[in-house]
Amino acid sequence: MYYNANVALITCGMIAASDIKNAERHKETRKMAKRNKKIKWTNKFSREEGYVKAVRKTEGFFENTFNFDEARKYSATEVEAALRTLNEIGESENNEFSVITV
Repeated sequence: MYYNANVALITCGMIAASDIKNAERHKETRKMAKRNKKIKWTNKFSREEGYVKAVRKTEGFFENTFNFDEARKYSATEVEAALRTLNEIGESENNEFSVITV
């Protein structure tokens, strides 16, 4: 007969503190792994290119950088919200935005 001690501990409500810490660490790792997208911008007129460092909705602009490492990493849902915000504040009139998976 096969006996899984972990299943028995969980079903009895007895979980070791190390298991909880490992689960929290795994959750953080998954969260970080999901942030694997960056937004690249290209000016429609000058063809200048760079990356989005921050989107400032209340101020109505975005901060750019030419350094790839300084660009913010977004999750899938965050990148959708950022692109929507960039469109709402009018930045897509003069710029093209594309998503890069890193």
